Amino acid sequence: MSISNALQLLLAHPATPFALALMVMFAIDRATRAWTFHVSMRGAPPADRPAIMREHKNMWQIRRKPPTMY
Repeated sequence: MSISNALQLLLAHPATPFALALMVMFAIDRATRAWTFHVSMRGAPPADRPAIMREHKNMWQIRRKPPTMY
């Protein structure tokens, strides 16, 4: 199956465009976070790097709301 045929099949499915949009948004978000980390580490003195690493680790964690009764 060629790429164009696969793309046509994907676009023919009604839920695909939204899913593709979410995947693209997710990829852009991850690339932005990685680039921000790269830029912040590049200009930082060695003493600041552990703090930057901690902040970067916290940034990647998913924050969840506490469960409610109903």
